[in-house]
Amino acid sequence: MREYRNLAVLVLVCVLSACGTAPPQANMPDFFKMTTQPYWMNPTWQAEMFEAVQCVARLPTNAASPAAPGIHATVKFLFTNGKIKDPVVVASTGNPDLDKLLLQQVVTAKAPEPIGLHTDQPHEFGLTLEMFTPFESFEYNVYAAINRMKVYGRDPLLYDETGNTTVDFDYLAGKALNIVIVKSSGHKELDKSSVGAVSRAVMPPAPPGYAGKTLHMQVIFCYDINDAIKCPTGKNVIDVEGTRIVRRTVVTY
Repeated sequence: MREYRNLAVLVLVCVLSACGTAPPQANMPDFFKMTTQPYWMNPTWQAEMFEAVQCVARLPTNAASPAAPGIHATVKFLFTNGKIKDPVVVASTGNPDLDKLLLQQVVTAKAPEPIGLHTDQPHEFGLTLEMFTPFESFEYNVYAAINRMKVYGRDPLLYDETGNTTVDFDYLAGKALNIVIVKSSGHKELDKSSVGAVSRAVMPPAPPGYAGKTLHMQVIFCYDINDAIKCPTGKNVIDVEGTRIVRRTVVTY
């Protein structure tokens, strides 16, 4: 006679901390296995690489006013021995001088340490970047600094807590001051994590012409588990993605 025991349920909570605002990668595995997959398939590492390169791409100070939009270009390069080598422009900015400047900037990016197999092997990457104005570059780096400090707490993940927290703060001389929640997610721990991310972030220096000035800024944290909610869009939106895996095993006799 075959008897069935109750389902044995194992809940594994994984926090995926994105390190930047990289676009989603095609055919990227949801869960990277560093012991069996090469480093270039690591989605977190690819996001960090994108952020590192995007952070150095900017227009000259006198190229445009602070309110002017940035300029896009696509660059291909080789990552080898921990460095970016031989970048080439595959989709131009439309300005040869800016293309040349972008290539010079790309090789100055501090690439993240590869995590996974075959770290001694070179790999080619292609990234679409925006050459920001000085002020846009400053904003991007502020949001990137906050993004690196984001945390999806264990308890909020276990209890399926999702939502958006809007945080206002004043930037002055590389510090975030007067941090306040202007719109709560409805969950105390998520709001606390949002304030903590802003307060811990290592802010960039002020952009040209803004030294010593107070800049009012706002950031929105979108806490999402298994794509349960639709996050707002915008350069100041920080996606905090959480994943819960429920594995059910039926034990039989």
